[in-house]
Amino acid sequence: MSNVKALFGNEVPQAREPKPDLIEALEELLEMARSGEVQGVAWAALHADRLASWRVAGAPVCYPTIGALAAMQTALCEQVNRE
Repeated sequence: MSNVKALFGNEVPQAREPKPDLIEALEELLEMARSGEVQGVAWAALHADRLASWRVAGAPVCYPTIGALAAMQTALCEQVNRE
């Protein structure tokens, strides 16, 4: 583990370390997609180099998805403010 700290004192995640909770969440989502329960997805991802990417796939274009993305943005901002 490195002793590198972010500007506000939080530890900087080590690049390329698998995140078990991330893998579990993605496997659950994949299974729901394979069963037909999930029909579309819009996601954002943080990469090991601290750059982000996003993608829209399937049929996610609807107001409930837009609302879910707004809720996700709020939750992420709250998490950043706590750290």
